[in-house]
Amino acid sequence: MADPESEKQDFRLELAQQVFLYRSTDIAGLDKAQLQEQILQTIFSKGLAPYYEHICGELGWELQQSKLQEMQVSNAKQLEDLAAKIKDAEENLGETEVRDALHARATFLGDTGDCEAAAAAYKETEDKTASGASKADMVFAQIRCAQTAR
Repeated sequence: MADPESEKQDFRLELAQQVFLYRSTDIAGLDKAQLQEQILQTIFSKGLAPYYEHICGELGWELQQSKLQEMQVSNAKQLEDLAAKIKDAEENLGETEVRDALHARATFLGDTGDCEAAAAAYKETEDKTASGASKADMVFAQIRCAQTAR
């Protein structure tokens, strides 16, 4: 069994913590420039295009259009690949594989910060899910997405 201390925290929770610290006016000694760099590094490395637009608008940061377009193109390609997997699963595989493919799309959308699209995708996945535990996992994933978007 893995040591709980060594398990990596979900990157979205780490990102939410960094944004909280960046917004904070009550904590002395914070290097806002370093926090902004860390936040943007996470956004760019994970391809969080929807979140990037949101956070730049919210915090008044300059949006780098070239970076945004790069992430949007990458995300669109990944969504096309996921759509192909869903179609293949629907045509050639069973219900479990369809559900897994739908869940992968929902997870991807949530990971990029597109919480509205992720919620719709999780709902579609939930409609094909029988297990209560799986449904609970999807609810928690949506909570993490909504928490990060704040």
